[in-house]
Amino acid sequence: MKIGKFVLITGVVVFSFALCFLLAILVKEHLEMSVDFLSSGATLSAAFIAIILFNDWREQYSVDLFTVAKDQLYSLFVQLEEEYRLFNTCMHGFGNTHTLTDYDKVSTAFLLTVDKITIESEFYEKILKKEGIKLESLTCNPVDMSKKLIEVATDLVDETGFSNRSSFVGGLLEKMSNNDYGRVIYEYKTNLNNDFQKIIINLLDKKRN
Repeated sequence: MKIGKFVLITGVVVFSFALCFLLAILVKEHLEMSVDFLSSGATLSAAFIAIILFNDWREQYSVDLFTVAKDQLYSLFVQLEEEYRLFNTCMHGFGNTHTLTDYDKVSTAFLLTVDKITIESEFYEKILKKEGIKLESLTCNPVDMSKKLIEVATDLVDETGFSNRSSFVGGLLEKMSNNDYGRVIYEYKTNLNNDFQKIIINLLDKKRN
């Protein structure tokens, strides 16, 4: 326990017992009733200490919550980067070493990871609001990020059916050359991680104070 917190709790205990002692004297003088100020002081002290420790617990809980969310989203973005690399490899080898079946595998995996990131981003947005952190203050707004990743997935993943699959896949390589999707994913991963670090550091500073 920090020295400042220890001093605060000590002061609260002394204040509680002193208050109960004075009240016990007043009650005895005016109402001629005997009051156990030790029990009252202990009860009052326990209530104050519980409030102090609860605030400590709440701050630590917030830090833990953001840390878990940071690790989860970072891992998903690392996974998405790898899946995009495989996607890119598949498209460059399409028609030679890779087939429509290969495209289906890599595109499905890519889309699934984007879905996971979107779900985690919704949770991230909720805890931001719970902590009173404005989305506008972040480098990487989770709402905008989710929308952009869905746009990327829509560009890369064919959901029109097998009848148009060949023509869709045929134009993908050109689309990927004109749009640096890999850079988009990398920047979101980096900016998101930086935002998390700033939030956690601010919470730790707040906890320290």
